[in-house]
Amino acid sequence: MKILLIEDSPEIVKGVSLTFKLRWPDAEVISAGDGATGIRMVEEESPDIVILDINLPDTTGFEVLDSVRLFSDVPIIILTVRDDEVDELRGLEMGADDYIVKPFSPANLLIRVKAVLRRAGVQSAPDMEIPPLVIGNTTVNFATKEVFLDN
Repeated sequence: MKILLIEDSPEIVKGVSLTFKLRWPDAEVISAGDGATGIRMVEEESPDIVILDINLPDTTGFEVLDSVRLFSDVPIIILTVRDDEVDELRGLEMGADDYIVKPFSPANLLIRVKAVLRRAGVQSAPDMEIPPLVIGNTTVNFATKEVFLDN
């Protein structure tokens, strides 16, 4: 699975990349720090999904979305700090598949990516199942919504 992240914040790029690598180690996360590069990468890299910020240094995510929709139906999730309902409706009306507001939960992002890819019929990481997260003696099973401490 190839994920294109169009985002100008290095911290967000690092966090999202880590989120995918922890859950789906075979996922390839590529990134673009501005809209023009992002549009070019959609054409050249053929990602399975695009995660797009609205606030970019050279243009808006809405303009990127509009440009991409002229030549591609790649699934796109908007990931932005802009929590205005008008922005959300605009993005969805323009062809985004989902809209997530920062700050966000990594688990929420993964589940939404999984849902968007499933609706788009995209095959990705094995079964797109999120394996249990183990930290020390604590295990979080996302599939069963259970948390275990010392088994």
